[in-house]
Amino acid sequence: ASTLNWVWYLLAQNPGVERKLALELERLPPGSIPRVEDLSGFPYVRQVIEEALRIYPPGWLMTRRAIREDQLGEYFVPAGTEIYIAPYYMQRHPGLWTAPDVFDPDRFDPAASQDRPGLAMLPFSVGPRNCIGEHLARMEMQFHLIIIGSRLRMRLVSAEIPTMVAGVNLLSAHDFIMLPELKSSNNAGE
Repeated sequence: ASTLNWVWYLLAQNPGVERKLALELERLPPGSIPRVEDLSGFPYVRQVIEEALRIYPPGWLMTRRAIREDQLGEYFVPAGTEIYIAPYYMQRHPGLWTAPDVFDPDRFDPAASQDRPGLAMLPFSVGPRNCIGEHLARMEMQFHLIIIGSRLRMRLVSAEIPTMVAGVNLLSAHDFIMLPELKSSNNAGE
């Protein structure tokens, strides 16, 4: 849910991305509900979600405890040390991402993603502690964005820049007040 809030906020701030998404969503026949097997036919939807997850990862900070002493680069890590991993900062690191603070779903186009290190993106963690609900969450977000995005356009009522609250999830301190507008079949790409 927090990621979808950020998705709608980011789309409202980026009309070009919103238009490109609307064009892809025109593939959905009016009044229909997509099926799981239809999701692969909406690659830009996935790219929009990936980019929102990159900029505002729900799991913005993770901790791990060293079970034995180790060496992390030039740093000695004693057994029992608590290590903090911050996807929020990793996924905005200029050494891994071009224009890291810019919302650009095209960076997740398969052709643009080929040379990116595999662990440059880890909004749901990775390895044995990877979020067990990741695949379901991604699928739910895709369904949500396809169904709602094909029928509504969301307009941000306030131009207030969000202040983040770093709790369990990364949230905005203030609600995003959005004005939904029904899309007509002839202006979906506007």
